[in-house]
Order: sequence, then structure tokens, then C-alpha cells
Amino acid sequence: MRLLQIVLVTGLLGGLLIGCSDPSLKIAIASQRRADEVDDFLFQQQHDGLVLYLYRDLAHQLATDQTPLSQTQLDTLSAGWNERDLIEHWALQHERAKALREVGVNTRLYSQQSMVDLIGKSFGQRLSTAKAAIAGDVAQKATEKAVAQVTTENTENAVADTPKEAPHGE
Repeated sequence: MRLLQIVLVTGLLGGLLIGCSDPSLKIAIASQRRADEVDDFLFQQQHDGLVLYLYRDLAHQLATDQTPLSQTQLDTLSAGWNERDLIEHWALQHERAKALREVGVNTRLYSQQSMVDLIGKSFGQRLSTAKAAIAGDVAQKATEKAVAQVTTENTENAVADTPKEAPHGE
């Protein structure tokens, strides 16, 4: 029975503490961004290489003759242009996959935060909201007090500045 209690308590604590802490989450996101930058660089190099290869291949195929383009050459040019469309379609698919991967990775990383971190963040937000409310109340009371003091001083000054009437019999 004692062993079962220990296992349950350990499992409960483990369940609360498992997950990415805030610092490890930042490291994981930074690592993913670096991996994305490397992937983008490699993709751009591949894309440029494929377009250059396609151009050189078409130039080589069309350079066999100096005469106006025949139907065969036009067909070759059309096929090459279709290949270029495939390369551009591949580029669009790469961008789409990148966006989906980024959303998935970020969602996964944020969802793996530990319960303790989430509770701490929630408590911190509530504490800052409470501090702001208290500061607002204090500021409002100070403003009301200052306005009342200025109003009282103005009233006292107005009474002191009014000329006193002389008695009528003099």
C-alpha cells in the first residue's frame, strides 16, 4: 500500500513537472528557426541550380541548328517550359510545407510546457492585473484628494480676497 502511494505521488508530481520550461522552449524555438534558415538556404540553392540546369539543357538542345525554330524545337521549348512550371510548383509546395511545419512545431513546443510553468504564468498575469487595479485605485484617490484640496484652497482664497464692507454709519 505504501509503495502504491509513493508511485501515485511521484506520478502526480511528474505529471506536473514534465514539459518544456520557458528557457528550454526558447532554445527549442531558436533551434527550429536556425534549422528553417538552413533549409531555406539549401532550397534556394537547389532552385537556382535546377533553373540554371533547365536553361542550359534547353540552350544545348536548341543550339543544334541556326535556322528558325522547327516544330520539334518548339515542342522542346514547350516541354522545357513545362519543366520550369514543375520547378516553380515544387517551390510553392516547399513554402507550404515550411509554413505547416512551422505552425506544427510551434504548437507542439508551446503545448509541451509544464503545468508548473503554465500555473506560474497565469499567477503572474493575475498578479500584474491586480497591481494595475490597485495602482488605478490609489491614483484615483490621490487625484480626488488633490482636487478637493485645490478646490478648498481656491474657496478660502476667494473669501479672503473679497473686500469687507465698511459699516454704514461712518
